[in-house]
Amino acid sequence: MNRFLVLAALIPAAVLHVATAAVPDVYDELPGQYAATAWEMVESGNWLIPAHDGLPRLQKPPLVYWITAASLRVFGRSEFGARLPTALALVGLMLVTRALGARLYGQPRGAVAAGILGTSLGSVLLGKLIMPEPFLALGIAFALFAVVRSVEDPARRRWWALAAWAAVAFATLSKGLHGLLLPAVIVTLLAAASPASRPSLAALARSPGLVLFLALILPWPLYIESQFPGYLRDNLFNEQLGRLLDTHFPRDSEPTPLPLFWAQHLAWWFPWVLFAPAAAMARPVGSRHPLGALAGVWLLTAAVAASLPAQRQDYHSMFAWPAFALLASRAWDGAPDRRALRLALALPLLGLAVLGALGLAAYGLSGSVPHPAIGSSAAFEERNSGAGAISGIAEAEWWGLLPLLAPAAGGIFVGAAWALALLRRPRTLRWSWAPLAAGSLGLLAAAIVGLQAFAPLFGLKGIAVALDREARGAALIVYDGPSHRASSLCFYAARPVRWLERPETEFAVRSRGIGRDRFVTDSEVVKRWRAEESVWLITEERRLQLWGARLGGDPPPVVARSGTRVLLANRAARAGAASGEAFR
Repeated sequence: MNRFLVLAALIPAAVLHVATAAVPDVYDELPGQYAATAWEMVESGNWLIPAHDGLPRLQKPPLVYWITAASLRVFGRSEFGARLPTALALVGLMLVTRALGARLYGQPRGAVAAGILGTSLGSVLLGKLIMPEPFLALGIAFALFAVVRSVEDPARRRWWALAAWAAVAFATLSKGLHGLLLPAVIVTLLAAASPASRPSLAALARSPGLVLFLALILPWPLYIESQFPGYLRDNLFNEQLGRLLDTHFPRDSEPTPLPLFWAQHLAWWFPWVLFAPAAAMARPVGSRHPLGALAGVWLLTAAVAASLPAQRQDYHSMFAWPAFALLASRAWDGAPDRRALRLALALPLLGLAVLGALGLAAYGLSGSVPHPAIGSSAAFEERNSGAGAISGIAEAEWWGLLPLLAPAAGGIFVGAAWALALLRRPRTLRWSWAPLAAGSLGLLAAAIVGLQAFAPLFGLKGIAVALDREARGAALIVYDGPSHRASSLCFYAARPVRWLERPETEFAVRSRGIGRDRFVTDSEVVKRWRAEESVWLITEERRLQLWGARLGGDPPPVVARSGTRVLLANRAARAGAASGEAFR
């Protein structure tokens, strides 16, 4: 039975994350920055100094760049190569969650927790991005697993302590000091909650582990300091503490309001968040582990960290998602003959079944309802967050996803109905999570298709393809904005891009002027455009009138588009594209 539970929990992860790693296209912002920087490592051969379009990118540690670059070197410049490491990190996170749950609460509950983690909607919506959070979460989760094993296994405590420090180094090299501070806070709170475990936990602080940690994390930042004096000071006080205290300069993002931050977890943890009441009232039947409070302390740490005046983003709680999965798995670990628990499980399952039925009905009726044929989405910078995407994408775009209601609602309906049937008998109650997990696959598959359908709104692959096909010779390619807003362009396009805004964003640019030639001014673009040099300009569609006025005439014709962003070309560029001649 346990083996079947493990397979039932892990197979969906392999299908969802590994088999679909090539979907969707690489988005802008973080995904494009990590994919483009990793590919630049492969092309340049310089793996020590990460660079994005030639600009040293030193804000974050290098481990995720290295892992992604290694994948791209094997699989080539492709979405699969860029996203495979993230997919494997998420599968690894499920494995560690299962192992943690098995140690703390028993094998069946560990499998349930792994299934919850792998089939939550957020595992797709955020797991398809390319960013450090899955690697940070994996490092922290394995470090905590090693802490648990060090308490359980005194004979091998020294080796488990070293494993914990190595995992903390992995997390730190993925994201920054978060990888050290977060597990340190969790272990400290665990020691306060479990006096009997304090001697074992105190042994973790012995010097061999700390020496290993420093030996793993110090070489790269010390090398960067030797190449860019002042880096360590700027990274510690501006990048690390500055983001924690919301004093980071230059300000390149706005923090997600705290109420909205937690409200979004209704989506990230769907459908399992509906079983929180059942988990709260369940009384586990197994023996209590001395570190049984780990999951609660872990999630509490995330709540406290999110409450700080930090530049919090939608995905900043991902390191604690295994804790939610472990806590939610309590709902299927209680005494099966308790009527209250069965009712607490039945109510959300009934609600999900009704929701699925309504979704199927809406899909069936959608053909008779007039759909909006037109609509304008907000500019990219206004919809590059979870809430912004919902409010900023045009209604016509959402209507295009209606066919996805069939697999999404159908899977939820069948899974919930099957799970309700299993609640009728105490012997099968603990299995009622499995059909819901299987039914959620339809929802998650629909989400993956939806992410690809929205890819032009969040990435520039279409424009990059047009540039590679049309632009030749010494064409000037300019993006009307900062580089992080169009980071996918650097991954897809073979030609260098120039930027119009914020040359001070990167430390190397601010401190030493490296890469200032990558930035141009509005007046320079206008001058070269009018001088009949070959110029390609990427801008928001709503700025067409503004650029037309600057360039001295009507808005230029649109050559290609990706969502709300358009590619413009002056007469020389269009003539060269038509003739196939090189530009001078």
